[in-house]
Amino acid sequence: MLINFLKRLQNTTDVRELVIDGDFLDEGCLPVYYPSYTDVQQFYKDVIANNQGVIDED
Repeated sequence: MLINFLKRLQNTTDVRELVIDGDFLDEGCLPVYYPSYTDVQQFYKDVIANNQGVIDED
């Protein structure tokens, strides 16, 4: 749903900027079965990989 929303925003002329308030890349962006992490850098790499479609819609 978020990807579709971002695509629609790209086709509008009345929206200049999208501001996302809060922690966009947070634990909620990973599957429930994701194991506990101890390496913070790896955690964010996994979040990005899991949400690449959203990140690509800039």
